[in-house]
Amino acid sequence: MAFRPDDIAVKEFLVRARGYDREEVAAFLRAVAADYRQALEAARAPEPAGEGPTTEPEPSPSERWAAVLTERRAADLLEAASRRLEEVATRERRVAEVEQRVALQLRAVREALRDAQLHVRHAGPEAGAHPIPA
Repeated sequence: MAFRPDDIAVKEFLVRARGYDREEVAAFLRAVAADYRQALEAARAPEPAGEGPTTEPEPSPSERWAAVLTERRAADLLEAASRRLEEVATRERRVAEVEQRVALQLRAVREALRDAQLHVRHAGPEAGAHPIPA
């Protein structure tokens, strides 16, 4: 999947309990997007319009190597960010599942408590039950 720097910089995530700090994630993605943008601009340096081939000297091997390293660093950063994003998404899904199970259990406990209270009220002292002090 090809990312544009702006896609990375403005990516938003769901907020869940015990999640990552939203500002820290946003700052990291902005930094990755900036590095990625620089690498893309370096790799796509435009040629002067209408002049044909440039008269500028070919980049030296060390300059080409630096460009390759910069591009590789951007790709590595993007890959690390993508892996981290997948880890966060996986954790968020797990947290959501746990939250859902806890909510169901809480609902069942509330219903059981309500049923028990109704049973106690309807049984009353005439059924041999002892009144529960308030």
